[in-house]
Amino acid sequence: MNIYLVNILLGIGSIVLGYLFGSIPNGVIIGRVFFHKDPRDYGSHNSGGTNVGRVFSKRAGVATIILDMLKIILPIYVTWAVLLKTPLLDYIGAPTSSLGAWYPLSNGGQGAAPLYYWTVGLFGLLGHCFSIFLRFKGGKAVASFLGIDLFCGWIFLILAAVSFGGTFAKERMVSLASILASIAMCVTAWIVALVAHFTPWDAGILAWTFFDATPMLFGFEFAVMNTFGAIIVIVRHKENIKRIRSGTESKNPWSSAEKK
Repeated sequence: MNIYLVNILLGIGSIVLGYLFGSIPNGVIIGRVFFHKDPRDYGSHNSGGTNVGRVFSKRAGVATIILDMLKIILPIYVTWAVLLKTPLLDYIGAPTSSLGAWYPLSNGGQGAAPLYYWTVGLFGLLGHCFSIFLRFKGGKAVASFLGIDLFCGWIFLILAAVSFGGTFAKERMVSLASILASIAMCVTAWIVALVAHFTPWDAGILAWTFFDATPMLFGFEFAVMNTFGAIIVIVRHKENIKRIRSGTESKNPWSSAEKK
């Protein structure tokens, strides 16, 4: 099959796969199945884990957050595995490809694979915010965005614990912690990509390898995805930012005091 046609199809497939999985409205599903209510009718009228926890219960909120992470990371890993563990490897520009290393970045032997699996992540975030199942409305992408980085690299788990956990412990505002953690992820992604590109250092050591010799790579494709992810999170929190500046933003929304 023509190499260009295969890559066009891979690009389209990555967009569709990421968007459809990202569109799964876990908060709405949990609310309707277990509580016979729609979380969008209450609280902040949002379908994300924070509002689900506020409206229904902490367990429901945590379940929504975990599922919103998994709905993005699972298709990313599936795409990674399919591209690197099947004959499709010959079409994505890897140096070992029998069809030639056409992709500008060799990516440690993965060729264009990172472009496709991080595209899945990006469009998963867009699907979460503009779900086709919710008439193109949705959540604020925090859990989905942080989930990508947490489940792909151990260094980002540490970074999230410090940036999100530290901010929330001090300010008690989920929104502020989410925004700062997203910015921290983005900046770190670019630092890692630049260092890995201009030095012999292997960024693969930062990834969860799961005993596999070809971990996901944190190159420029990953940095670009993180940039758009951080922008999405910030834009989706514009109302929260106004309340933070005016000093009226809610603190610790899952507490009994906030619900009263």
